[in-house]
This record gives sequence, structure tokens and C-alpha cells, in this order.
Amino acid sequence: MKIKKTNNFNILQIIEANASMPSVKKYLESNFKFLNLKFLNSPNYIKYFLSWEEDKKNNFIKLIGGKANFEKTKKFLEKKALEINYESK
Repeated sequence: MKIKKTNNFNILQIIEANASMPSVKKYLESNFKFLNLKFLNSPNYIKYFLSWEEDKKNNFIKLIGGKANFEKTKKFLEKKALEINYESK
């Protein structure tokens, strides 16, 4: 029987590790206009993210979280968006 390996890393740690790679940094900067990870706490950047088409959002999620963590990353960003919408009310 195969044992499924689980990823015990926090999704924020995964995003930080991926975004610290030079190739990913360059791609984030040129294609998504994100210069650093401070965007995760910025209402303006989260609103910018939410304004994208679904394909662009999915590419961004795959880039910062990886294909294996797609759902975790998507839920993380959705939670951030809800927090920001809640704070703005």
C-alpha cells in the first residue's frame, strides 16, 4: 500500500520560499507587478489580484504556491481577501 506524503509546511512559508527564488521574483515583477511579499498584507494589491481574470489568478497561484499547493494557496488568498473586505467595512 502506498503512503501518501503530506506537506506539513505552512502555506505562507511555501509562498515565501517560492517567491524568494530569483526566477520567480523576476516573473512576479514583470508579469504581475509585485515587487515583494508585502502585497499579501496590502488591501490595494489584494483588490488588484481580485480584479484579474481567472486564468491570470490561477497562473499567479501556481507560481507562488506551486501546483501541489494550488488549493491551499487559493484558499489562503481568498481568506486574505475576506479579511481585507471585513476590515474595510
